[in-house]
Amino acid sequence: MYGTIINVIAILIGGAIGLMFHKKTPKIIGDRIMEGFSLFVIVVGISGAMEGDNPILYIFSIMIGAIIGEVLNLDRKLNDFTHFLKDKMKTKDEDNFKEGFISTTILFCIGAMSIVGPFDAVLKNDFDILYIKSALDGVTAFIFASSFGISVLLSAGSVLIYQGVISLLATFLKDYLTTDIITSMSVIGSLLIVAIGINMLNLSKKKINVVNLLPGVFVPILYGGIILLINYFKGII
Repeated sequence: MYGTIINVIAILIGGAIGLMFHKKTPKIIGDRIMEGFSLFVIVVGISGAMEGDNPILYIFSIMIGAIIGEVLNLDRKLNDFTHFLKDKMKTKDEDNFKEGFISTTILFCIGAMSIVGPFDAVLKNDFDILYIKSALDGVTAFIFASSFGISVLLSAGSVLIYQGVISLLATFLKDYLTTDIITSMSVIGSLLIVAIGINMLNLSKKKINVVNLLPGVFVPILYGGIILLINYFKGII
């Protein structure tokens, strides 16, 4: 958990510094900065999505994830949660609050580093990946907080819970989460990061519902389990 705590602290520090510029930076400058960073987000997402070589799995993962997200109505539940947080923080900037929290939570939690980092920290006592991720997340938190406000800092809680759970489960999942599964999860997560960039730039008339697509990131784990079962029964036969 040490590496994850460093990651959380980096987000809080970067976000806190960004808050100093929130509503103080001229809007046109803030808009230009976010447009430039949105392009960077899209490029990062595309780069990550290009790492995989199993497009059929990715397509089905997105489809299944979308179905699960719609059935569970995850976007509505997250809306209710962000409303709760907004009321507690007594902020009136509702749109920025929601977009800041959701966008940074996904950016900080989705990707290979958020999975491999805690694994290396627990199993190898190697914190290098989490240190690199902390630096990147701190810069991202600074940029987002300067535009979206305090909700960006709250995403540090999401990182603590997400990476904390992965750290706790690392011992049990070390032989199951293969490189292929992690890569598949990262590719699908990267596609969602591209969607975030598209939403940030308002490139689509209708915003992509990233939240309801999120379950797709975890479908490769189910796929890996099915493959293990098939191989197991093949061995018996």
